[in-house]
Amino acid sequence: MPMPSSGALKLFDAGKEVVFGAREAAIPNSTVLAAFPNGISLTEISTGTGAAADDPINWRSSADSATYSPPDGDTPHALSEFYDYTDGYVHEFDITNSTPGYQVTGYTKTYITADYLSGRISRGFTDPSNTDNIDPIAVSGYKWREFKFKVRNASGATKTYRPVIMFWANGTDYRRDFAVHSIRIGSTHYHATNETMKYDTNATAYSFPVSETGWSNVVLGSTAGRWNIEAGGGTPSSNTGPDIGVIYSTTTGNYETTTGRYWYYESSNSATGWATLKPTSTKTINNGAVDFVTFVYSAWSNDVLTWDNCYFDVCIQVVS
Repeated sequence: MPMPSSGALKLFDAGKEVVFGAREAAIPNSTVLAAFPNGISLTEISTGTGAAADDPINWRSSADSATYSPPDGDTPHALSEFYDYTDGYVHEFDITNSTPGYQVTGYTKTYITADYLSGRISRGFTDPSNTDNIDPIAVSGYKWREFKFKVRNASGATKTYRPVIMFWANGTDYRRDFAVHSIRIGSTHYHATNETMKYDTNATAYSFPVSETGWSNVVLGSTAGRWNIEAGGGTPSSNTGPDIGVIYSTTTGNYETTTGRYWYYESSNSATGWATLKPTSTKTINNGAVDFVTFVYSAWSNDVLTWDNCYFDVCIQVVS
């Protein structure tokens, strides 16, 4: 249950929500306090350090209100930043329009700047020994992340849709090889060995609907300024891109290795603009149903500043 929207807040409740993910769960107070051997620190739970290092705040958590932001981690820290905070928040897209094309929520929490504090993503898993780390998405040692959201059909009719990932490759540095390892829609797992992905480098952000024509299949290669398939390991650029590792999926509860192929955007000193990626396959969802969708991605280089003003956006394309 989220933190209150108004009134007095308790530091104990905020610490419990951050570290245990449920402030009203039947967890003994002694157990909560044992997780904070030096006492519950507002600084630690606000910045994901100290006792909260293994389970820092869900940087993408939010109430339904578009005016709410989670704790920003900046000083001075304030308990009031935890109003409406919920550690288990998952962003939801509502399909309400009957017109085929791109259907995107008006809420902009899916709009992420890679190297800013507000761009940290909830629940990225990189190693069996650390299954709840959400450090900034562009730091060495944490190269694969999991991004999760919901799709709800409230249109009154059965719909067919697909998720679309749009990456804005801003700047002129070659170390911006944004990668996508796999996508799960419900129990269906799409990856580079069983799904043909399509890309469009001429897309314009929030230009809806976008025609189904003009898309090309993503293929093996390293062509700059577009999506490619990497056979495994790091991208051709030095000091950039993901490598072989292990990912823990909250969807399946299993550890998945990244030794196989994946899709990635090959940056260069001149490659900039929108790079849009979507699966060929579509998903049918009945009216009133909810699908959970996750994708595993990487935004890593040896210099976090190369991601300055780069971001990716997610939207839902209603096909029929």
